Amino acid sequence: MIPQETIAHIIEEADLAEIIGDYIPLQKKGQNYWALCPFHDDKSPSFSVNSEKRIYKCFSCGVQGNIIDFVKNYTHSEFLTALEIISTKIDFPIPELKNRVVNSKYSSEEEKLFSLNEKALQFYQVVLASQEGLAAQEYLTKRGFNQEEMMYWEIGWASSKISFYKTMLSQNEDLELLRSAGLVTLKDGQVFDYFVNRLVFPIKNQDGKILGFSGRTINEQTPKYLNTRETKLFKKSQLAFNLDMALPSITISKKILVLEGFMDVMSLHQIGVKNAIALMGTNLSEFHLQLFKKLKVEVLLFLDGDLPGVKASLTSAKKLLNYHLPVQIIDNETKLDPDDLVHQGQSETLWTMLNNPQIPLFYAIEKIPQLVNLQKPELFREYLNRVFDFLLLVTEPVLKAQGLQKLSQKTNLTTSVLGESYEKFRNNLSGQELPRPPVVTITTTKRKPKTFDKQPDAYDYSQRDILQSLISSPRHLEKIARHLGGAPNPDLYIVLQELINGYQNGTYHANNWEELMAILQLSNFDYQNPFWQLEPHLQANWHVRSNLDSAILTLQEHHLIAKEKLYAQQIRETDVVEVQKKFLKVKEEIHQEIIDLRKKRQ
Repeated sequence: MIPQETIAHIIEEADLAEIIGDYIPLQKKGQNYWALCPFHDDKSPSFSVNSEKRIYKCFSCGVQGNIIDFVKNYTHSEFLTALEIISTKIDFPIPELKNRVVNSKYSSEEEKLFSLNEKALQFYQVVLASQEGLAAQEYLTKRGFNQEEMMYWEIGWASSKISFYKTMLSQNEDLELLRSAGLVTLKDGQVFDYFVNRLVFPIKNQDGKILGFSGRTINEQTPKYLNTRETKLFKKSQLAFNLDMALPSITISKKILVLEGFMDVMSLHQIGVKNAIALMGTNLSEFHLQLFKKLKVEVLLFLDGDLPGVKASLTSAKKLLNYHLPVQIIDNETKLDPDDLVHQGQSETLWTMLNNPQIPLFYAIEKIPQLVNLQKPELFREYLNRVFDFLLLVTEPVLKAQGLQKLSQKTNLTTSVLGESYEKFRNNLSGQELPRPPVVTITTTKRKPKTFDKQPDAYDYSQRDILQSLISSPRHLEKIARHLGGAPNPDLYIVLQELINGYQNGTYHANNWEELMAILQLSNFDYQNPFWQLEPHLQANWHVRSNLDSAILTLQEHHLIAKEKLYAQQIRETDVVEVQKKFLKVKEEIHQEIIDLRKKRQ
C-alpha cells in the first residue's frame, strides 16, 4: 500500500509541463502551456497545462487531472505503473515498489524467443552497417531512407556471406530455440539461415517486442517478400506492423489508418502520416477487431486500388461495421499502392485521398460495378443485394436516404422503386424479384408539374400534413423525427430529414421559402405537384385535416400494412410448412399492431 503522503509528494515534486512535454509538444502562452489534446481529435490547441496548480485540462473535451492521471491515461497503464514511471523521472524511489513483482503476460519460452529476436535484430543491423551492407544501404537511400530513418525502423541486412546461424552457434545459442523462432531452417539434414540476401524489418507487437521479421529483396530474387513462418510468436492473423510506434498518434487523432504492406507505412511516415499500421498482407481478423474496439478509434481503410484491393476494402469494411466500429474507406483510384505513390512524387495526390474518405455504403455503390456486370439482369440483382448489405448496416436515416439517392443516380431507378426493393431485402424475403436495369435514360431537363395518377388517400394527406407542419414550425420536430420511418415516399422522407437537420444546424428557419426551395431543388421530391401546395401564396390555404398524432399513426399503419402484405406473399410462395407457420405468426402479430393503431386513431 503506497502512503497517501508519498503520492502527494510525487504530484508536488513532478514538473507537470516537463513530463507531459516528454509525450506531446507543448507551447507556452502566458502562464500556461498549450497543446493539441491527446485524448480527442483536436483541431486547435485546447489542452492546457498549469504547472503551478499541477493540473491539466482540455477546454474542448473536458478531460482533466494531475500528472498521475495523464501518464496513466496516455500510456494506458495501471495506477502503480504510472506512479513508478513518474517516480523514476523525478528520481524519487518508492520503497513499497522496490520489490514489486509485475506478472508478465508472456511465458518464459516466449520471453526467450523475444530475447533471441532482439539478438537477431542487432546482428542484422551490424551487418547492414558493415562493408557487406553497402549495396543494401545504397538501395535504401534510393528509396528515400536516410540514416536516421534506417535507425528509426531498425532495418537490418541478412547477408549470404555472414552466417547468422554460425554466429549464434559460436555464442552457444540453442538450435531448437533458433528453429522455434523461425530464424533458421533445416534442409537435407543441414541448417541454413532463413533470411539470406534480404533487407530485414522487425515486426513488433503493441509492447514493442519483436514477434518476427519480414525480409525484402533488393534485386529480382523471388519471392520479393519473405516473412517469418508461423511460430509461437509470429501469427499472421495477429500482426499490426508499427502499432507500437503509431500508438501516440492514434491516441491523439482517434483514427487508425490501415494499410496492406509495411513499406506503405514507412513511405507514408516520410510525408508525415504517423497513425498508420499494416496488416502484412492478411485479412482483418478477430485480433484486429478487438484491438480497434479497445483503442476506441475510427478505422480508415487504405488498401490497394486494384480489384483485389477493392474486394478487400469492401470485405473489411463489412466486418468492421458488423463489429459496430466506425469505418471509412480511402478511395485509391490510382491503381498504385501508397509506397509507389510516394516514390513517384505524388504526395499531394495521397493527401487529397487521405482527406476525402468515404463511408462504406457510398464506396460500395461506386465500386461494386467494377466487380459485376450491370448489363446482365442476374448480376444487376446481385449488385443491388450487395449494396443493400451495406445499407442495412447504416444507422443514420440521412445517410440511408443519401445512399438511396446515389444508388438511384447509379442505376437510373427511382428512389421509390429502390426503397421498395430494399424493404423486401430487409425483411429477408427469399425469391423476391428485384428490378431490372431500366432501358430509358434520365434527362436533366426541368420536371413538369404533374398530378397524382390516383386519388390522394389518407396516407398522402397525412404526409402533406406532416410536411406542412414541419415547414411552418419546429414545434413538433422531435416527434416527427422519431416517426420518420413510416413515410412511404422515400423522396419526401429525404426532404423531411433535411428540414429537421436544417432546424438543428440553423440552415433552415420556419416559413423561409428561399431556404425551403434550396432543400427541395436538391431533392428528387416532386414538390411542383399541386397536391403538396408548396407555393407561398397557397400557404394561407394550409390546414391540418387531422392532428399531427393522427397523421403519424396513419403513416405507421401504412408501414405495417406493407409489411403484412409482404409476409402474406411469402406464405403463398413457400411450400415449407414450418416456414409458413413462422411467417403466419409474424403476420398475425403485425395485424394485431394495425388493429391497436386504428383504436388509437379513433
